[in-house]
Amino acid sequence: MDVNGSLDGRVLAKLRLYEERLCPACWKVERDQAHKEVNSSLPPLQGTEKQVAWALQIRADAVIELLKAKSEYRHDEIRSLVLEDFHQEAIKECSASRWIRNRHASFVDQAWRYHSGREPYYRFIAEGHIESEAEILVRQYQEVGTEFFNIEAEQGILGAMLVNNDVCDAVFFLKPEHFIEDLHKRLFAVMEALFNAGKIVTTSLLGHFLGNRDLGGITVSQYLDVLVEKAPDISDVKRLALTIYALSKCRSQMEA
Repeated sequence: MDVNGSLDGRVLAKLRLYEERLCPACWKVERDQAHKEVNSSLPPLQGTEKQVAWALQIRADAVIELLKAKSEYRHDEIRSLVLEDFHQEAIKECSASRWIRNRHASFVDQAWRYHSGREPYYRFIAEGHIESEAEILVRQYQEVGTEFFNIEAEQGILGAMLVNNDVCDAVFFLKPEHFIEDLHKRLFAVMEALFNAGKIVTTSLLGHFLGNRDLGGITVSQYLDVLVEKAPDISDVKRLALTIYALSKCRSQMEA
């Protein structure tokens, strides 16, 4: 299957239609068509006629589950790599009986377990991708002579982390020193520490650690509320994080 091609897009579009469940008959028609399109691009299964018919449905549902997850985590470099690799491994399985035996398993959960033993590898690959993308941005910023800071991007990332703690994993390449605002450095450092300690990062918990001092016409708690209000769509997280990272590299090169 062309993971990044038009087939996946069509399948997900059909899913959005039948998940609205306009009526049971329409739901079944769209589901069956999605199954057909998924299986048409995959190798044939081996087994009895009954096994193959059942396994085709199971495999299609598994692939659709992975497609949904890839769409949901497209902002997260490491998870995207994991899901992509697991997807490619899963669709190589041609034994109908094995698909049937694993029919109750969550394939996304299996992907995370698959990832856990290879985290250093995926982090290494992801860091390479991030460095390449950041270098392109650095050259662009230097060519146009832009100011090497973006307060809105910093606010956006911090707000996104507060709204959805999974963003903390997605911006693994950011460090407090990549932010230009001292308050933002402090906020990021505390959120990162709390997340790594297994805590759910909330505005109230942050307020407890930072205190509610006045920042010049606005208190810490009020500023945290502003960050939440400014939180971008999850799809913008990687772009904003790369912006912060690349601008930090620009400043470092200027200082050097």
